[in-house]
Amino acid sequence: MYVVSVEPNGPAHQAGVHPGDRITAVEDTNLDAIVAELADGQGPRRAAAAVGSVLRDVLHPVVGEPTRLQIERDGTPSSITVRPAPIQGDVFKVGELPATRVETIVRVDDPDGPNGPIAPVLVIRFSMFAVPNGAAIRRAVMQAKLDGVAACVIDLRGNPGGLPLVAQGIAGHFVARRSASLGTFQTRESTLEFNIRPRVSAERLDGPLAILVDGRSASSSEIFASGMQELERAIVVGEQSSGLALMSSFERLPNGDRAQLVFADLQTPSGKRLEGHGVTPDIVITPTPEALRAGQDPILDTALAAVRTPETP
Repeated sequence: MYVVSVEPNGPAHQAGVHPGDRITAVEDTNLDAIVAELADGQGPRRAAAAVGSVLRDVLHPVVGEPTRLQIERDGTPSSITVRPAPIQGDVFKVGELPATRVETIVRVDDPDGPNGPIAPVLVIRFSMFAVPNGAAIRRAVMQAKLDGVAACVIDLRGNPGGLPLVAQGIAGHFVARRSASLGTFQTRESTLEFNIRPRVSAERLDGPLAILVDGRSASSSEIFASGMQELERAIVVGEQSSGLALMSSFERLPNGDRAQLVFADLQTPSGKRLEGHGVTPDIVITPTPEALRAGQDPILDTALAAVRTPETP
């Protein structure tokens, strides 16, 4: 398991964890063994999507308590101790899922400044499709519109999904056509069209759009990315997504555990099935450990270059 990014001034950064490091163990838990077991039962892409939640369940890291990481850097093993900090963001809870904090990170990539020749791009990254994130994205789009920013990159790498209704609303910030759909949900009894909810012009960006995905992008992230891709509204950049796109709910069991129950399948606008397949990017890029160690983000860099060209949808 490689470190893709490290939050500036966060606990991992302060402890000396670098992008490109390979984490081999947390405390006495061998990550290589967990990943291998998950990959054997579910395949490598599904293992990538599942390993994060499995580790949270197994390790139960305590805020402020030292947690020992075994890492490899340039082939050399070492040990680093990290003290986890509280996750920032708004508290979000739905159904029987435990309350979690969700975060939206917004910035404008404008290397030349307001009068430079390179067009500014709104870059949005959010932790899941939750109501607070939808509201934050609405504010970001409205501000970008006022500032004359037309192009946008939506970063769904590591995003496990969330509420489909939020995905419909976010899509409406980039699609004007009322009849547009992200796909179709099919249950045993009925079919539900996953229609986009267009926003008024002041809340919508009509310029070039790129969506970033990787092997940890799942569920509503895949529905959003594939739908926008097939509508030819966005290009998708990155790695094949997880292929975990069935609609499900959580029920609490008598012993306190939660069971995830699937109740609907999804087809993309063209009739393709995402479950077990995932989203295939228009531009496939797999970052190397060397690029990560150098502080590079080739997926984001490629997307920024793409939305600054007139050929992008």
